[in-house]
Amino acid sequence: SDGQVLTSTGAGSPPAFETISAESNTPSFYAYGSAATSIANDTLTKIAVASEQFDNGGCYNATASSATLNSLTAPAYAFTPNVAGLYFFVGAIRMNTTNFSVGLVNNKGGTGGSESYSSLVYGNGVANNTIVVSGFSVMNGSGNNICLTGYQASGGSINTSNNSYTTYFGGFLVKAS
Repeated sequence: SDGQVLTSTGAGSPPAFETISAESNTPSFYAYGSAATSIANDTLTKIAVASEQFDNGGCYNATASSATLNSLTAPAYAFTPNVAGLYFFVGAIRMNTTNFSVGLVNNKGGTGGSESYSSLVYGNGVANNTIVVSGFSVMNGSGNNICLTGYQASGGSINTSNNSYTTYFGGFLVKAS
């Protein structure tokens, strides 16, 4: 039948046609920056990644204020999954300064969980280079969240680049727990 594939049923038995299982890595999302984020000197700042490419499961808040998604409070520009498990995340920013950091941070919004302001991963960059960070994190599915952050210490405020290929943030469920 349409939508079925031939699969093994084990050694010594004939193969069988079976329906392909549904997507299993939901929730998942990908968003990119459509406007620059101003990062003040010596301040960990959440990056405004507002242009959603997709949001399977409806767990990414692409707005500038908190929102209720799947009965959970999702801080601005944060992913707050309603499924507990292991997730993989990737994010990137570009800035025109000699030294800056980009990170994926659990609970920068301060909602749910106990890992408040705990960095998942950080990468350091140099002027006009896009720095990409990625990593795995266990999410509790009941309120903890993750966001893309930037930091710089140039002495003044500096904006991130606002191109879709220089500012982006995404993630997906690897395995539910």
